[in-house]
Amino acid sequence: MSAISDKQNNEEGDLTTKRTCLFTNKPLDENTKIEHTIPRALCGRIRSKTVTCSEFNEASSKCDAILRQEFLMILGALAPMLPKEFDPGEIPVTLDSGIPAIKKGGVIDLQKPHVLERTSNGLPKHVYIPDNPKTLDKNLERFRAKKSKLNYISLPGNQVFYDNLIACSSQSEISILKSIVCTIDFILQKESRALFTRSKEMKPLRDFIKDSISKLPEEINIQVLDRHYLGIQLFDMKVFEKALSFHKYKAKAFEHIILFSSNTATKTLDAAWNIFSHEVHVVRLATRWTGPYICGYIANPIFQKERYSYQILPEENPYFKLQKTPVKGFGCGERPPQNFCDYAVFLRTLAYYDAVRYVETHADHYLTMSFRDSASIFPHLSLYDLLVARLTRLFKESYGKELKEALNLIDNKYTYWKEQPVSVLNGDSEDIVLKFVRDYQNAFSSLATDYYHPSKITNIVTPVIKKIK
Repeated sequence: MSAISDKQNNEEGDLTTKRTCLFTNKPLDENTKIEHTIPRALCGRIRSKTVTCSEFNEASSKCDAILRQEFLMILGALAPMLPKEFDPGEIPVTLDSGIPAIKKGGVIDLQKPHVLERTSNGLPKHVYIPDNPKTLDKNLERFRAKKSKLNYISLPGNQVFYDNLIACSSQSEISILKSIVCTIDFILQKESRALFTRSKEMKPLRDFIKDSISKLPEEINIQVLDRHYLGIQLFDMKVFEKALSFHKYKAKAFEHIILFSSNTATKTLDAAWNIFSHEVHVVRLATRWTGPYICGYIANPIFQKERYSYQILPEENPYFKLQKTPVKGFGCGERPPQNFCDYAVFLRTLAYYDAVRYVETHADHYLTMSFRDSASIFPHLSLYDLLVARLTRLFKESYGKELKEALNLIDNKYTYWKEQPVSVLNGDSEDIVLKFVRDYQNAFSSLATDYYHPSKITNIVTPVIKKIK
């Protein structure tokens, strides 16, 4: 396996050899704009100056932005564990009570203060304010309120709507095709192998990608797209894992994996991109493949202190089984958009809950700082109050009216935190802080076992998406 070192991860490619743009044939040089072959907005780590020209790179950013929108709620859930370069920031959402809010991680907070009730003179009587220590004093001064009058409450509303979240788009399918081809081309350069990505067999695909991106936002040729984009796979994820095991590689959590292989039986060259390890998109790179046997994988992890890796072999992957499916964005014949929407929304909702679960059980530093922030605002609370408040924020949407009963089930296990003031979080004993974080994570896992499960998620898929374009 050719594992890339830290130094190599930071390279943009070798420009000592004359390079041209994969799509336009324009010459590339040191002034060429850096491209992330997997979009940086999706945590792409591979940086290149040797695949596409600056003009094409800039033009393709439009469809990359649409692809990002499809995975925005997953990115928001993973945000606390992402490097700063990939941090999507606070994701705007709207509660079903009409209050504008934000999400970072799985936690909902206000975008800005919200006046709930006013006096007869029109002055604010009850106000929701974000529990952000950086803006707290300013908001207290604005509303002439005292810190002692603050209560830690859950925002009204059970459903969360992601504003303008896209569920399906042919433009995002173009972005997927482009990203796969660019990433493979870059790795072939790194390995000094024959660039089959620039072969005559792949020219129809290169021309289609170039024409589609140059004509945006005009309508894409769906008939041609249908030949190259085969859809989201309907198989069990173990099928993809078996194909990846041929390379003796096991994917990390939420890692991007691109697999590709020639197929002499069908005379095709195919590839698959498992986005965030939850959603496998398959493409046909060439329909009349006459090149050599070849297969490989490219792994793009997304968390801090991780680096990409790859392997290319001069043989075919016998476990690389693909299927053309109706699960696509737009199209004709057997490609009804609603099929795509329903299945894509389910996969992404499942990925979102898996992301929340992963952050809440792995991001110790993030949890510690979040609890300390809450403690600085509400010094009169107990640690048990903080534990319950965070669980309420995370599970209110899933549990609804059953939340109180669910919290009662964990009450006896963690009653000793009722006697501990939140001030201990800012003390010298890191052991106490760590024990509290671990107990919180155990309580979270207890509730998540029942309610972050696919059978439960199907009941809340519909309200997750407010607008499907």
